[in-house]
Amino acid sequence: MRVFAEDLLAGQVALITGGGSGIGAGVARRLAEQGAKVALVGRKLDKLESSAARIRDAGVNIALGTDNMTEDLFQALKIGAIIHRGGRGRTREGGVDPQPQAVLDMITRNAARTVAAEAEIGSIEAGKKADLTLIDLDTPAMRPVINLVSNLVHYAHPGCVHAVMVDGEFLLRDGRVLSIDEPALLREAQDVTRRVWERMIAQNPDIPPPPGGLRWLEA
Repeated sequence: MRVFAEDLLAGQVALITGGGSGIGAGVARRLAEQGAKVALVGRKLDKLESSAARIRDAGVNIALGTDNMTEDLFQALKIGAIIHRGGRGRTREGGVDPQPQAVLDMITRNAARTVAAEAEIGSIEAGKKADLTLIDLDTPAMRPVINLVSNLVHYAHPGCVHAVMVDGEFLLRDGRVLSIDEPALLREAQDVTRRVWERMIAQNPDIPPPPGGLRWLEA
């Protein structure tokens, strides 16, 4: 039975399989047969360890994403590597599978396939968009360099990013954002977030605030 159209791009899709054991091997095979592409979010992977392994074994294209608990794609790489390597226990995974290149592919080549854009982005090739992230290797986090891809997956963080180019245009260079007034945006984001929280609490007195209350930092 075909549930979704071939060109459907859906977010926050939940597969209810029963039994509370996540996605079984049969469902994973069905996803592969249907050509499904799956994006796994780091902060929720701890609940999908065995499911992630079954999906990967079935040959489903897997990409890594971020959620509101972390918008840091470098962190998603690390969480993804840990979960995928330990989903079925060390005796099965050996603690080294998937290798760093396979994990990096999850945010590049595989991610492009997930949104049906592999002909335009996802890898550095002639004819594709010039979407590039330049990493500063001369930082403590990235040294020593033994295997560059391994360093990127296991050690890199946003502070290592020197420049970002999107479709041939630099949006960040020398660690500085060029497309917006970043300090002003940060101040605005802080103010807007505070107003939203205060309004939500005022209009919904039956909903308790987060444990410990809201401790706004005046900076």
